[in-house]
Amino acid sequence: DFSSIDDVQAKSAIAEWNLIATATGGVFRFDSGWVEAAGDIKLSGPAAQPVLAGRVEITDGRATRHFALRNFVVTSQNDGETKPFAQRLPDSLKNLQLDLNVAVQSFGARAELNAFPARAGLQADMQLQGDVLNPKLLGSVEIVEGEVAFPKARFDIVTTRIAIEDTGAGAMQARIDLEARAELSRRDFPGLAEEDLVVVLTLQGDLDEMALDLQAEESEEEYTRTDL
Repeated sequence: DFSSIDDVQAKSAIAEWNLIATATGGVFRFDSGWVEAAGDIKLSGPAAQPVLAGRVEITDGRATRHFALRNFVVTSQNDGETKPFAQRLPDSLKNLQLDLNVAVQSFGARAELNAFPARAGLQADMQLQGDVLNPKLLGSVEIVEGEVAFPKARFDIVTTRIAIEDTGAGAMQARIDLEARAELSRRDFPGLAEEDLVVVLTLQGDLDEMALDLQAEESEEEYTRTDL
């Protein structure tokens, strides 16, 4: 909570920061979920340009986001916009420099897609660096397991690429390139031309809007994504 830092600096005429914080098992809640985190961070340097450095480790957490699917386009249904972290900082920290290692051991993400749930377990190892008003997030985010559950078929997530992109004004957006597979049987889907059919589902785009596609793999029959 940075709400009182401006008051502290104004009353104390701080010339230089030297604050050290250590946390274990701290739980932080937000509108769509929660995280449990531990870490060691230090705020140091001249008041005109302090540096926040150290390591933050997310040991557990959950988040849910709602989406709508229409004409094979998935769009976010979250109401309102969250201000970027930099815009919530007090004026005295607007020149803050970042040098943080952020590790995610276990984090559960859930998407509600027209009442069809999708879930994924995430791990990550990232570096948050640079000016707080224009930060750079380097590293990788990986889905270690997950699925998309439609009423008659479950697609297991097999490959994922998640890139964190700078959208300006201190905000970042995750760009998704996901592939999931399901094996369909004629027993459950009598309209299939073959006994078994592997269907590949792909999602591409950012969290606000993604394109969904369905393709049959190694089939002699030509299926459209509407057929599937």
